[in-house]
Amino acid sequence: MRLWGRANTEAIRFEGESRRLYLYSAHDLDVQLKDRPGNFIYARETEDGFEPLFVGEASSLSLHSVAKDKEGPLLKEATHILAHLSSPAAEERRSEVWDIVQEHRPAYNY
Repeated sequence: MRLWGRANTEAIRFEGESRRLYLYSAHDLDVQLKDRPGNFIYARETEDGFEPLFVGEASSLSLHSVAKDKEGPLLKEATHILAHLSSPAAEERRSEVWDIVQEHRPAYNY
């Protein structure tokens, strides 16, 4: 598994199974994300970069800006939410999720 990037850098890169690189920005978990379609990754920062815990997509990233279950296991492990704006077409966003999940096998996608 390849881990990329650090918080406070310009972009966090995740490579999919297809070898395509996807660029994300890192945010604290309490960030208010934009009301726009996009992809997101709940991740844990490690010495080697970010470990993806859950990869998802949404028609509005703002739905994932405030975690509803702060006591849940995912949010006890996650240190950041990584996100980027994406296509309004759900199929394209889901294709990216699938590509990253197949490469990194995040625990909470299974």
